Amino acid sequence: MALSELKALQGNFCEAESLITQSIALFNQGNDKAWKNQTLLTKGRIFLIAGNLEQAELSFRDCLNNAAKNEIQQDILGSSLFLAEINCEHDEFAEARQQLDKLREAVEISYNQELQAHWRELYGRVLLAEGNYPAAYVWLKQATTLWEKTRGRRNHTRYILQ
Repeated sequence: MALSELKALQGNFCEAESLITQSIALFNQGNDKAWKNQTLLTKGRIFLIAGNLEQAELSFRDCLNNAAKNEIQQDILGSSLFLAEINCEHDEFAEARQQLDKLREAVEISYNQELQAHWRELYGRVLLAEGNYPAAYVWLKQATTLWEKTRGRRNHTRYILQ
C-alpha cells in the first residue's frame, strides 16, 4: 500500500491505482477486515492526491461502511476525517465543521496521534476559511507537532503555516 501511495505522490496515478486494486483483490480473497479498510483508505488518499474527489469520497465511504459493519473504531474515525477533508476540498467548510465537531471527543480519546493530527489540521483549515487566523494558527501548529512526532504521511501542515 505504501508503494501505491508513493507512486501517487510521484504523479503516477495509473500505476498507483493498479497497485491498490491488486491489494484490494488480495484482501477480498481473505477475511482480514482491518487490512481491507486500510487499503480502502489508501485508495481514497490516492484519489485525493490525484484530485479525483468523487472517487476518493466513494472509497472513504466504502471504508466507513465496512468499518461500521465490523465495529473497527479507528477506521470509522479515519474514514470520517477523510470525508470531512473532502468537504474542505469542496469548500464546504460549514459541513466539515459539523463533522469535525461530532468527531472531536472520539478522536481525542482514541489516543491515536495521527487521527488527532488530522483532526487538528482540518479544524485549522476550517478556522482559516472562517477568517479566524489566530485560532487556526494554534490548531495547525498543534497538527504540525503531532505529524512530526508520528512522522506521518501528511506532515505538510507546516506549509500552511508559512
